[in-house]
Amino acid sequence: VSGELQVAMAKQSIAVGSLTEAAQSLRPRVLVVDDDPFQRELISHVLADLGYDAEAAADGLAALAALHRHAPDLVLMDVLMPRMSGIEALRRIKATPPLDAIPVVLMSGDSANVDLEAGVLSGARDFLTKPITRAVLQRKLARALAARRAEVG
Repeated sequence: VSGELQVAMAKQSIAVGSLTEAAQSLRPRVLVVDDDPFQRELISHVLADLGYDAEAAADGLAALAALHRHAPDLVLMDVLMPRMSGIEALRRIKATPPLDAIPVVLMSGDSANVDLEAGVLSGARDFLTKPITRAVLQRKLARALAARRAEVG
């Protein structure tokens, strides 16, 4: 009887593991791009709490490399970064099919109209001003992902 119970428990454990893996794969993946390690970690932590899987990149070049390895559902990208700005990375993303379909939400501590205008003209889905509140982050990401799903059909 104990052998049968162990077999049954092992099968159930495998099934639970498969369900957990499937559930994790349904969580939207967000690439967080920010040159500030504290901001990357903080935003990634908030995203995890909101039910997203987060991957991080330190600048636009690292973001492009990450996008080519495994495309996320959404990119959350700082505007002002060394090596490659968020605006330049956004332009390259939007010029590269199939990456061009990934929604990009820009963020900046400098809410100058130039950043907003350049981002919108380059194809940003939305724009966040730092410091970012949890509620605003949740609302804007949900809106961007819903619009993406509607586009895909």
